Amino acid sequence: VLGGAHSEKGKMLEGGRQQEGLVELFAEEVLRRLEAKKVSFKERGKSLSFTLKFGACELADESVTDLLGGPGCRVEIGDWEGPKISGATEYSVANFSRFKEVFANAKVRRTKFVSEFGPLAYKSSAYYWLELLQVIDGVVLVSKLGFIEIPAVDCLAEDREAVIQREGTSLNKGLFSFVEVIKALGGNQPARYECSQLTTLMKEALGGNSYTLTFGCVSQGDTLATRATMQTLALM
Repeated sequence: VLGGAHSEKGKMLEGGRQQEGLVELFAEEVLRRLEAKKVSFKERGKSLSFTLKFGACELADESVTDLLGGPGCRVEIGDWEGPKISGATEYSVANFSRFKEVFANAKVRRTKFVSEFGPLAYKSSAYYWLELLQVIDGVVLVSKLGFIEIPAVDCLAEDREAVIQREGTSLNKGLFSFVEVIKALGGNQPARYECSQLTTLMKEALGGNSYTLTFGCVSQGDTLATRATMQTLALM
């Protein structure tokens, strides 16, 4: 999910008081389908068990924070599963009520720090994931669903070097690296995913073994951020 600082991208992902966001809607549907599948398998004399785990973190200024309260975590490339958040807390969520409880605890831990360059939340990325392990008649299947909020694209409307000179090299590194990666992929050039924590984490989503959907959020009257959002989407 990407958009400007004042777009509804955060609410689209995390929801609000009156409506569920993408993360909750997907989790609810996954759990509903798993329970229905379990009943169907039992009726056919087959066995199905599953474990659904939920994790959450925030990437800001090239640091990673565990939104479920763990002591620390980092982005790294796994031996077989590709990029992952190593050391992150994960909770088993057997039903939707338990998921909502854990998800609510994660959302309230999003950064509220405000610097001279504005709220750090505008410069950060939220990453929520669901990891599903199914055992079907002794056969183990593992799959993963990830949700990523890209930092606000507002600074893409400015000169990059001017932004770096004003705000430093690390604060917007994830966003600038993200744009460079999708430009490289669009031009059939090698992509340098390791340039930031965000693009390292997104390696599978952008150029690996996955199905990826991108949602762009725009704001009425916010011409510069809307243009930056649409230009970024066009690169993809």
